[in-house]
Amino acid sequence: MSIEIYDENDTLFLYYSPDTPNDLVHMKLNNYGKIVIKKVFEFKEVDLYENDTDDNSSIFKLGVLDNKKKYFIIKGEKLGILYDIYFDRNIKLKKEYFIGERNISIFKNIYKVITGNMIIGIEDDVDININVFEKMIASMPNSYEIERYIQMRIYNIIKDEFDKIKDTAKSYEKYMNKKYSKKEIIIDDIIFKNEKSKYEYLLNKLKNMLSNELLYNEKIWQEQNFDILKIIFPKYIHILKEVPIHDYYNDNKIRRIDFLLVDINGNIDIIEIKRPHDELILTENEYRENFVPKRELAGSVMQIEKYLFFLSKSGKKGEEALNKYFHEKINSEIVIKIINPTGIIIMGRDKGIKEEQINDFEIIKRKYKNIIDIITYDDIIRRLEQLILKYS
Repeated sequence: MSIEIYDENDTLFLYYSPDTPNDLVHMKLNNYGKIVIKKVFEFKEVDLYENDTDDNSSIFKLGVLDNKKKYFIIKGEKLGILYDIYFDRNIKLKKEYFIGERNISIFKNIYKVITGNMIIGIEDDVDININVFEKMIASMPNSYEIERYIQMRIYNIIKDEFDKIKDTAKSYEKYMNKKYSKKEIIIDDIIFKNEKSKYEYLLNKLKNMLSNELLYNEKIWQEQNFDILKIIFPKYIHILKEVPIHDYYNDNKIRRIDFLLVDINGNIDIIEIKRPHDELILTENEYRENFVPKRELAGSVMQIEKYLFFLSKSGKKGEEALNKYFHEKINSEIVIKIINPTGIIIMGRDKGIKEEQINDFEIIKRKYKNIIDIITYDDIIRRLEQLILKYS
């Protein structure tokens, strides 16, 4: 069977020559209303452009150039899918872009993962760059790999029943390690590029905010920085603001936690975000040969400890109140649980800190490490810089 794809006069054509002489195109079109080629291409009689009965070959219209004459549009129905494919006209199309090993349809499998029309081009502002698309094609399993996979599955099922048996699981693992050690996984190019850009944007945003701190009030500062922290600490998927909790030791007074963090399992933590005021968080002068926390840091630690104390002492009644507040604010099936919550404090700068102060600051952080994580804005900058290097 021979298949070739070419374009002529703003139209994309598919040339088809079957292996068997009795594979008559017209007969199939008349009997079934369409012809399916290699389990991939589906054409109706209206798509038939030319039919040569002498050599039993046919030419079908596969696609047309769009109005801007930039992309060839292949209607989804011609590939057995719901959405249309756009190929840059400068891409030389090959049958391998459509047909995989054992007549596997490339696009039918793609559209089990995504929805919507797809633009494949040579520029970066398309859905998928042709270089990435080709890497994806190359990463798909071949016949040899499929056979080894089947043998591995058989081995895992019957290995305990036979004494004399080949370890095909080990052989399959060795083959896969060898195969993918030589090729980049397709997702790397896309994710690494996007991740680096994301962290570069956040780093520039944070540095700009720190340079113009006076332009932000406390509330805006907290919200803007929390957007950054949500990405740096992805374990938290929901944020509750101004969360009421009961102070049972002071006439059941209502206290309000600025930000309550909720992870996928419903566990909660507290975060306090303070403006840095371009100040170090330890005293400049020593007290009995020690650098001690400034009042704002000491006060923040005390405030977090109180909130954690109130949460831990609130018991089942406290959990029920938090869940009621949570589900009023957020549509989620997550059930909040109060199980050893911890705190995070974001405040201050450590840039320009003396070496003697570094040691004392580390002692302070480690003292509270089991319940509170103290993070400076310079810590966040360093973390973002390392993430950018990671994805470079």
